[in-house]
Amino acid sequence: EMGKVSAEAKLEVSNAIGLKDGWLDMVKEANEDVHLGGGEEGKAESIVVRDPLGVVVVISPWNFPAGEIPFLAIPALAAGNTVIVK
Repeated sequence: EMGKVSAEAKLEVSNAIGLKDGWLDMVKEANEDVHLGGGEEGKAESIVVRDPLGVVVVISPWNFPAGEIPFLAIPALAAGNTVIVK
């Protein structure tokens, strides 16, 4: 037996869905440029800009917790990458 009882599976999916607000806050924060320095006249300013890298592959076993795929995929999507889930 490799499966889960229905109640455990429903709880797992419910927990994964419940994390969405935290993930959405992270997405907003990740897409903002970060300005460092430059507050005073004559000081140099640096800007941290996050650019996508390309394609990210998320490989997860079929019987892994349901929250694992969003945990791995959402940060990559937030950075503008394409995600392939297996």
